[in-house]
Amino acid sequence: KTLTLSKTLLNGDTLPVSLITSNGYRMDMQDLNVDFGKRSALTDKEVAGDGPIGRFRANKMVLQPDANRLSFIGDVTIRITQQNKGGEQ
Repeated sequence: KTLTLSKTLLNGDTLPVSLITSNGYRMDMQDLNVDFGKRSALTDKEVAGDGPIGRFRANKMVLQPDANRLSFIGDVTIRITQQNKGGEQ
């Protein structure tokens, strides 16, 4: 079975889809296709986000939790924020 999440309608306003991880990453996108049978998710639209190491964006994202893999595809940009030895930016 596949679940497709697109812009969420709330009181007439549309909201993008966001994924927030327990280790501090956030990814924002316009839609997300989830395949429960394959335990995977993908979006073929722009995805952007940030986390402990910095910011990123790509044209597409594929999530395969069984393979422990998150792939960003197409015009990928990553900006790594250097941290000092104490872990602060």
